Amino acid sequence: MLYVTILGIVAIVVVGAASANGDGFLARERLEGPLRAARAIQDPSTISALWAQLRNFPTYLLHMPWFLLLFTGLATMQSFQQLKPRPVVASAPGDSSFVEASVITAETRGWDEARVPELPAGWTASPWLRAHVAARRGDESGVQAAFAQLTTAGRRWVLPDPARAELGPIVERLGEPLPVGELGPSLVLLRVLAHQRREP
Repeated sequence: MLYVTILGIVAIVVVGAASANGDGFLARERLEGPLRAARAIQDPSTISALWAQLRNFPTYLLHMPWFLLLFTGLATMQSFQQLKPRPVVASAPGDSSFVEASVITAETRGWDEARVPELPAGWTASPWLRAHVAARRGDESGVQAAFAQLTTAGRRWVLPDPARAELGPIVERLGEPLPVGELGPSLVLLRVLAHQRREP
């Protein structure tokens, strides 16, 4: 849809520029269309007046291609920026998406050593890691407590690799229905399910 939007914007700009020069059909429509639409407002038939406005809507676009380019084009480019790959991060609302290397290193070490590591101030071990550690200890209440935090806000954590083999047993223990909550943590949950080949 973003590509279609960009092609549409380019087409409108090209047609608008073409209609601004020369004396062809587009140039005549650009000049005469609004006049026809203005005269149609006086038509006693409401349906005819509305139809005249709709029929001349493309002509209105010829007068403001740069307006469309400015607002629609910039919004489309922002959408493209949001589609760029980002680290698999869940954080509190308003936090930067930047993740300190030390946080990723500590979280990864926690997975390698099956323990909850010390993290820099403001960060906590991911609920996925805490569930993994609790499961290895046979602490079912700890597993459930970690599951309760999978899609909630208020904590800053990172899951560097959603394809880790250790996540498989954790995913199998998730009950139904799956938890749904804050956007960031919920996207992490979907990534984990995709990598562990479980249908959400």
